[in-house]
Amino acid sequence: MIQEELDRLNAKSITFEGLDTLPEGWIKISNGTQSVFGPEKEILSVLQKHDSGLVWDALSCFSNLFPVSSNEWPADLLTIEQLETFFPNDDPVTLIEVKTNSGTKWACGPHGVSFCALREAFRNDRLFTTLDDAVIAAARA
Repeated sequence: MIQEELDRLNAKSITFEGLDTLPEGWIKISNGTQSVFGPEKEILSVLQKHDSGLVWDALSCFSNLFPVSSNEWPADLLTIEQLETFFPNDDPVTLIEVKTNSGTKWACGPHGVSFCALREAFRNDRLFTTLDDAVIAAARA
């Protein structure tokens, strides 16, 4: 459906893809120099309401940043469980479950005011397919 809308808008240089590490149901749309990220259904809806070739104007309501922190990830696709009884200022060890285009992934580590376990997992390629692997990796770190 997205491709059909891009064709209708004559947006030949624009591509889209559903990256495995994006939130479940999200896509990336790019023209080679700029990109936006968002839910496929919402992007499709915006494109369907647009009737000119200025696709980037229509897509300006979406973020141009890949969502990597718990603040940027859609709340309904994120579960956070604090494993230590400390305050956020102490950056307690926290288990984070995220729903991605490639299934459920887990991150574990310090999470609070100074650190974001999810951001660190993306930065260090430490998103795991099992809860156990995430906890073991955090314990070894």
